Amino acid sequence: MTTGASIAESSLKPRNFAGVDFTNSPLTDKLKESAHDAIDEIAVNVAKTENELRAQAASLGESLKKGEIPKLKEVLNSAELQTNSVEADLKSYFTKSRKFIQAHPIVSLGIAFTAGLLLPRMFKDKSVEKNAK
Repeated sequence: MTTGASIAESSLKPRNFAGVDFTNSPLTDKLKESAHDAIDEIAVNVAKTENELRAQAASLGESLKKGEIPKLKEVLNSAELQTNSVEADLKSYFTKSRKFIQAHPIVSLGIAFTAGLLLPRMFKDKSVEKNAK
């Protein structure tokens, strides 16, 4: 159980990630939240589509086993509609991103620079480092 003193101490500690101090970075925090929200929204849509496609693939397999070819066209049409939906979502996010970049070029440059510094650190393969030692 944490005490009031330890809670106060932990809130005073600088927030570090990948060796970068984010204590006084409200713009970065806001951009990080926005990016996470956008990625979460995309992930939800892609996950839904993936689950539906998997279900349809299983249904298609069963239909083929039973020799029910007419269902094949229905499944293919449904898969095409879902693919088009995901494509439209991705185009929408791309358009929103482009508008944001055009409206805020300096902020966008900062985001790109920060991402260029942080992403390699986040996704660095730890096994490569261990093997190099």
